[in-house]
Amino acid sequence: MSKEKEIITEFITAAAELRVDDAVKLIADECECWYTGGGSVSREDFLAGMRFLLSQVAEPGPVLIKEMIR
Repeated sequence: MSKEKEIITEFITAAAELRVDDAVKLIADECECWYTGGGSVSREDFLAGMRFLLSQVAEPGPVLIKEMIR
């Protein structure tokens, strides 16, 4: 597995386990955040959205990553 895929896997796992601070540490300061239907967002806006969404989750959930493309 490439280093990039390892980092993404760690990020998704940390978020699913509600370890927000660990997930945040994995996002580079110069990252470019983009999502379908929303386009580009700043790192700060992405982090604010992620923190809000994860604060609404009652308990951690399982994650199964089946495939990644690059």
